[in-house]
Amino acid sequence: MKCNVCGAEIDEGTVTCPYCGCAPEGDGRKTTVYSSTEAGNADAGSTDSTSFSEGYEGVSEPAVGLKWANFLGYFALWMGALVNVAMSYEILSGDHYNNGFTTAEMIYDFYGKGLKYADIFYGACLLIAALLAVIGAMSILKFKASAVKLIPGIYLYNTVVVTVYCALATGITGVNYFSLSQVLVIIFSVIMFCVNLGYFNKRRHIFVY
Repeated sequence: MKCNVCGAEIDEGTVTCPYCGCAPEGDGRKTTVYSSTEAGNADAGSTDSTSFSEGYEGVSEPAVGLKWANFLGYFALWMGALVNVAMSYEILSGDHYNNGFTTAEMIYDFYGKGLKYADIFYGACLLIAALLAVIGAMSILKFKASAVKLIPGIYLYNTVVVTVYCALATGITGVNYFSLSQVLVIIFSVIMFCVNLGYFNKRRHIFVY
């Protein structure tokens, strides 16, 4: 069965979702959870406050959806990783300069090794971005606490990498590398950073493992 609050797969008949701490069919508010021993003490009227506090998991967290997180974890981040790997190959191999009239060798001979080193830097950063996307997707699917900072961080990383590369290449060649597509990538990454920062901060009570 699925938890109605966070959407996680849980065992049939589960009283409290192990991922979000809510009653699977409840109102989306986390409830106090005790071990079986502590529950027995409660039934017996025990006044030992230590026994109860050790089993406490949290109270009154608001219900929030996870559709966006699931979209990122199951699809978007994986696709982003594949795109980054493909782009990295194109950059490192010099294919982005091969258009029938020029080759990578011609471009590097004309502008010098500085541009080649900038391309190597960018290609390596794209591979790192792909790895971060995979790690981020897994952190979402496993409800890891690291997802809260990692997912916004991935988009911030992308923003910095694209901006630095375009600035380096422009400075080396004198040609404006801040094309419309690159500017749109930067704007998109900034927006995604802001969106995910707020989104995952509101779900800290779910991503706790």
